[in-house]
Amino acid sequence: MSSSDQVDLVEYFNHLRSRIDELIAQHRSLLQPFNDGVLLAHQTLEGRWRNATGVVEKMPTATAITDDDVCSICLEGLQGGTTTSTPKQPPCGHVYHQNCLAKWLSRSDSCPLCRCSATQSSSNTVDD
Repeated sequence: MSSSDQVDLVEYFNHLRSRIDELIAQHRSLLQPFNDGVLLAHQTLEGRWRNATGVVEKMPTATAITDDDVCSICLEGLQGGTTTSTPKQPPCGHVYHQNCLAKWLSRSDSCPLCRCSATQSSSNTVDD
């Protein structure tokens, strides 16, 4: 290969490199609104998770549970002993693991079984 051919190849690759850099810059600007939307959605979900966690922590802990009782969200037994698996009781009277209920309430404000407001005051409960 002659030296002029090598120079032509180097110039060609330099041109390709600059063109690739231009395309990357264009795609970044096109993707920025999408990235901003994803970030906003993440921040919104994170806020809902924090709020749901606080609501569930304030709910009464269920005490009258048996070995046969299960969390209707994860289908695991309610007997157990970690803080995140503490059985919590929303105003409607159903019982769930604390962490399961917090995850549920970060997506929906209603009880998974009866669809009553899980954040309403206990004076407006539904009879089972």
